[in-house]
Amino acid sequence: MRLFAFGLFLLVTAPALAGDSGRYAFEPAENGVFRLDTETGEVALCTARGDALVCLRSPAEESGADAGKPDRMMTLEARIAALEADARSGRAGRDSETLGRVKALAERMMGRLVALVREMKGEPREAL
Repeated sequence: MRLFAFGLFLLVTAPALAGDSGRYAFEPAENGVFRLDTETGEVALCTARGDALVCLRSPAEESGADAGKPDRMMTLEARIAALEADARSGRAGRDSETLGRVKALAERMMGRLVALVREMKGEPREAL
C-alpha cells in the first residue's frame, strides 16, 4: 500500500518534477521526495506512511527557529518607512517640541513637590 501511495504522489507531482513552474518544486531523495515551497522557501521531506503521504519540515523549521522571519522583516520595513516619512514631513521636530513641554511640566511638578516637603519640615518657603 505504501508503494501505491508513493506512486500516486509521483504521478500527481510529475508535472512539478518535469520542471513545471508551480508553487512547489520536488526533488527525489533516498527516503521519498523533497518538497520546496518556492514562495516561502520551506523544505519538507515527503514519505509514504501507511496509506498516507506525510511531509515533514526540516528540524530547524519545526523548532520555530525561522518562524515568522518574513512577516517580521515586512513589519520592520514598514516601521522604518513610517519613521522616514515622519522625518521628511517635519513630525520629528514636533515630537521634540512636545518632549520640551513635558520636561518643563515635570520640572514645575518637582519644584512644587520640593516646596511642599520643605513646608512640611517647617523650613521657610522659597519663591517658585
